[in-house]
Amino acid sequence: MHAALIDALKEEIQHLKTVTGANGAVMSFPPSFGSNQQFYSQNQAMNTMLTAQQFQQLQIQSHKQQHQFHQQHLHHLQQQLHQQHQQEQHLAASDDSKMISSMSVKEHGSDGPKD
Repeated sequence: MHAALIDALKEEIQHLKTVTGANGAVMSFPPSFGSNQQFYSQNQAMNTMLTAQQFQQLQIQSHKQQHQFHQQHLHHLQQQLHQQHQQEQHLAASDDSKMISSMSVKEHGSDGPKD
């Protein structure tokens, strides 16, 4: 969509250059062209300004969408990291309780009565 808008802007600029003679070409206009030229130029300028404004809004919208995507991705990564950290803590606590239980059995087993 951005490429199409850029192409449209380029075409509009080229058209304006052609109409105003800014591209080096000499253009001849009929005598009645004077009043129409002013209206046409103002209309073209307004269209160009609106096109540029729309392009700017698309860029802003695109940046907002990119920012939102990055925020969502960051949030997702933070959630994954938090879950991983909780799992590691749970495993560590489980290992600690197994070790304590194992040590307790060994201590009680060696001190118990022998038959």
